[in-house]
Amino acid sequence: MILSRSVLLFTILAALVFTGIQSAAACTLSLTSSGFGNSDGTADIGPLQAGAAQVQCSTAYRIGMDGGTNLSGTRRLSDGAGNYISYYLWQDAGANIQWGDNGMGTAIPYPADPLTAAGTGSAVTHPVYATALTSGAFPPGIYTDSIRVTLIWDPYGPTDRTDALLSLSLTLTGNCTLNTGGLNGFGTWPAGSSDLQNMALGVVTVTCTPGVTFSVGMAAGQHWDGSMRNMANGPENVPYILWGDSAGTLPWGDAGLNLIEPAYVETHSAPAQNSNGTGTPQNFFVWGNALISGKPAGTYTDTVTITVVWP
Repeated sequence: MILSRSVLLFTILAALVFTGIQSAAACTLSLTSSGFGNSDGTADIGPLQAGAAQVQCSTAYRIGMDGGTNLSGTRRLSDGAGNYISYYLWQDAGANIQWGDNGMGTAIPYPADPLTAAGTGSAVTHPVYATALTSGAFPPGIYTDSIRVTLIWDPYGPTDRTDALLSLSLTLTGNCTLNTGGLNGFGTWPAGSSDLQNMALGVVTVTCTPGVTFSVGMAAGQHWDGSMRNMANGPENVPYILWGDSAGTLPWGDAGLNLIEPAYVETHSAPAQNSNGTGTPQNFFVWGNALISGKPAGTYTDTVTITVVWP
């Protein structure tokens, strides 16, 4: 009988130990990330779904997200060169409830509450929504951050937890805007006037994301004859040249734009004007010569397409 009791006691203890091992592994966590995608920096991003946390748990649990590797007031994406873009992670598509990890004891805490849920034993996917403050003067590049996601579950003991890293990335492609409102024509001149030399025709203004290499090209115009632009008045033409400098040494065409934008069809052999973006407006002054001597009175016109391209 004593031996029989010993065997029975051992069997009960073994069953209790086995049950305890199952409980400690009651919850699992897996992460997926799609990140922020691409942006040209002209507007803020989101809300969009940047990832998801999939949880399988048979008891109550909480999911928290820390402040990331670049936390400074806000979570931040970094390009590794000292440039940062602030962003926010949200539990809902309306961007009302932030993901945080209050009370979860992480190394880089973020001051918002974790998500609380009741596990059913089935896998549940919790979307991670995001917004990013991308509008502004940010250099193009790949911006990244890594968030530690922590899952804890009832009874919330020291072993009732697991975590994983959520990697986020944003590719900032850069952007340029073009303003030709500062350009004027050659003006009005009496018949019999001499040719016009190095006339100031105004300014083209380009604003590009810092670090973006761009080119400003001027097409051949409507009345290009193979060697000169022309302003037309019926059968009469006034040949003219556009310059990028006041000395008349830099004729302005659109050669080189095809190297940046392969779909662009170049029409004028003179080079485009090149520069690098600063995030602030840059002015390109335009000068011109017009061979009006001996031309009959009338209104002479042409239309030149101005194009800015960047990678």
